[in-house]
Amino acid sequence: MLHDEDKRGETDMVTTKGGECVQVHQSKEAVDLTHYILQVFGEESSDEEVYQKTAFPLVLHMLNGGQATCFVFGQTGAGKTHTMLGFPGGSPGLYALAAWDIFTHLYATNTAPALLVYVSFLEIYCGQLYDLLDHRKRLFAREDGKGVVQIAGLREIPVDTVASLMEVNCWGTERRTQGVSGVNPVSSRSHALLQIQLRNPKQQPAGRVWCVDLAGSERAVDSREPDRQTCIEGAKINQSLLAVSN
Repeated sequence: MLHDEDKRGETDMVTTKGGECVQVHQSKEAVDLTHYILQVFGEESSDEEVYQKTAFPLVLHMLNGGQATCFVFGQTGAGKTHTMLGFPGGSPGLYALAAWDIFTHLYATNTAPALLVYVSFLEIYCGQLYDLLDHRKRLFAREDGKGVVQIAGLREIPVDTVASLMEVNCWGTERRTQGVSGVNPVSSRSHALLQIQLRNPKQQPAGRVWCVDLAGSERAVDSREPDRQTCIEGAKINQSLLAVSN
């Protein structure tokens, strides 16, 4: 990299880790005209490496009182849910890594008695909202007087350890809508939204992060002998993914 490029904060476009692996850092422009670097991870990349480069900065922003959202998207069967949950008996996923950093920060800064952690978990299935922590109760999105969208009736559970947060997460994940598609024998048929929120003793918000595990996109032509419900689910999934991308 040239000296002038380094002064401007520019980064290398290509890095190599040896062997036949090449990592490309592509410069992109978001819809709000801000610039960012598109990072590509290979099959050998661990969940922790992906977390450190993507979700970890969002967790830090949340710990400083901000609000952030982490989306995981891709084709069905690509491994999105495994990336979020990790593998049983193996490496932790993004949920566990984020929980570990949150509680480590709170206890290291002696703010654990002052800041409380709450978790909520809902899914969007065929355009409807359901609470995964409250017997799949139907939920409704409402806009308050300040123009902020609120999920009316969403259950929030207080947690005080990584283990308790992951227990709530696993409990909700078991209630997420799944089905069989022509592409994947066990396919998530809904978008799962996990919210981790910090509050002070007066119950005022002090930081929030949403972790969104989107259902996988799929083409109707890829589905083998789909039934009517599977076709409806696929159409709703693709419609909502298009709305997010726009």
